[in-house]
Amino acid sequence: MVDSIRVRTRCLETAWHGGCTRSEPTCNQSQVNSIGAALDRIYRKVDGCDLRGLTDLKNCIKRAHLDVVWKCGSLGDSIVGQTSGNEITLTPSAFGDTTARFEAIVFHEIVHSCGGTELDSEAFENHCYRGAGATPPTSDDFPKFRDDGGRWVNWNGSSGAVTTKDGQNLNVNRPDFVDPSPPGGGGGGWI
Repeated sequence: MVDSIRVRTRCLETAWHGGCTRSEPTCNQSQVNSIGAALDRIYRKVDGCDLRGLTDLKNCIKRAHLDVVWKCGSLGDSIVGQTSGNEITLTPSAFGDTTARFEAIVFHEIVHSCGGTELDSEAFENHCYRGAGATPPTSDDFPKFRDDGGRWVNWNGSSGAVTTKDGQNLNVNRPDFVDPSPPGGGGGGWI
């Protein structure tokens, strides 16, 4: 059970010399509880999700309550979460989603905080949360897939197949991962 998580604070009052004299957390207690509950479920999910040979990723995911600084705030209308280094920002719309979707969002952002690209985060979200909170990649994701590739996964844009670097097939809905606008109008292929 996750007992505590690290939450970003914002300064409410500054002293004459510039230091902060009064601050408050960016996440309220209900949001902190939601994040903690999602982490508990994610930690159990990672043990049951078939991620052979990805010990570094699994260990990083299971340290999120220690390593990630959580921030709650607005990022824009269509964004539910964003990662910058070890800080993950979750928006009000993320908290307004279903429990399953919220958990998948948190998982996706944790993969980013562990060093994963958009391809890694989308692939593992769809592998571990397929039919239970995952959403397919959007048209904005495919240029990132092509440009950045994956740290832990390979992707075939023509077939939509996603595998780990050691060849383990990931359980993603392949049609969702077919590149809608392959470079040069055709091909795709493995990244």
